Amino acid sequence: MSTFRSTYHHRVDRKGRVSVPAPFRAAIPKSDAPSVIVFPRPGRPLLIGFDREFQGRLSRHRSEMDLDSGSFRQLLVGGSGPEAGILEFIMSASVELPIDGEGRIVLPRDLASHSGIADRATFVGRGHRFEIWSPETFDAHMRKELRRVQEYLDRDEGGEGW
Repeated sequence: MSTFRSTYHHRVDRKGRVSVPAPFRAAIPKSDAPSVIVFPRPGRPLLIGFDREFQGRLSRHRSEMDLDSGSFRQLLVGGSGPEAGILEFIMSASVELPIDGEGRIVLPRDLASHSGIADRATFVGRGHRFEIWSPETFDAHMRKELRRVQEYLDRDEGGEGW
């Protein structure tokens, strides 16, 4: 499974093309047609991405949920419950974006709009997945996250931090 880590900032050109960070491209299993899968995160202005291998794992997990239920109906038309609904949303809302010979993807307008991305994009590694943010939104998010981490550490360590 791919591992995506670190944070990278890239320009988005007039055509919506943006370079996928080289370490992310290197983490994607080699293929004749390299690509990433991206979907909009509901309720938050960011995109979540992963490789085809991880999408296959999600799809197998969804099928196993239906097979384990023992219900032929669920196998054909889908299961119920929050996890099944989330997996179905991911499969229906995701878009496969080919990586061109220069390491770029084209962000569809609806996805760029959802995430507030205009002329710059921030790629954030999250292990088996990555996120794409507008730099301004990501910076604000990180300031809040750093405060939360520091509060946790101060509470847990008696104020000594790391």
